[in-house]
Amino acid sequence: MATGRTPGAASAAQKEELKAAWPDLRTAQQLAAQQRTAEAQKEADILRQAPRPGLSL
Repeated sequence: MATGRTPGAASAAQKEELKAAWPDLRTAQQLAAQQRTAEAQKEADILRQAPRPGLSL
């Protein structure tokens, strides 16, 4: 490495930038998780309502 920095090392400015952006990043992560949960729930509801061959009484 020409600069003498270790791979993955962040500068103080980069750390501050990440610190400032963290709440927005966390919110985006939570929204994405909620969307995945809602989609999984819809899929489970559809599968639950689908007729199952061989299980009728």
